[in-house]
Amino acid sequence: MNKWIQKSIDIANSPGYLDKLHKIYSVVPQEERKIPVRVKEELKNSYDDEQDKFRLIRSLLKLKKFPVDDPYVAFLRKKDIFLEYNPQTTGRIIQRVRSMGFEAMMEGIEEPKKVSRQSGALFRNWLPKLGYPLLPESELKNIKERPFLKGAMVS
Repeated sequence: MNKWIQKSIDIANSPGYLDKLHKIYSVVPQEERKIPVRVKEELKNSYDDEQDKFRLIRSLLKLKKFPVDDPYVAFLRKKDIFLEYNPQTTGRIIQRVRSMGFEAMMEGIEEPKKVSRQSGALFRNWLPKLGYPLLPESELKNIKERPFLKGAMVS
């Protein structure tokens, strides 16, 4: 077994592991996302409009938080034409949102950011506090310490 994997396993099995981990990845509960009244009204009108099959999803794609987790939502956000190019996917997502009901849809939009979605930069921000430099690739060869490449770890 790789010595770094073994060290990681040993640390994870030691007393106080989660307590130490919390110093790096502290859990900070977030507040609900606030949606302006005019946006809520537009969402309600879009939800009630069953004539324009794309109106609701277009309104939802403008928001930071989509009411349901679906891996294809990010792709549909790229270009409006993707809604029409992918009618089955679009229809499936719209049906899923509509089946929730309006109130549950709004709860999904307003729910706080998940803690797991906040922790990406925490480790990167913690390393410099310990004295580890984060360097661009061009500077890695000029340093004797154990630096970290911005975005990746160098061994």
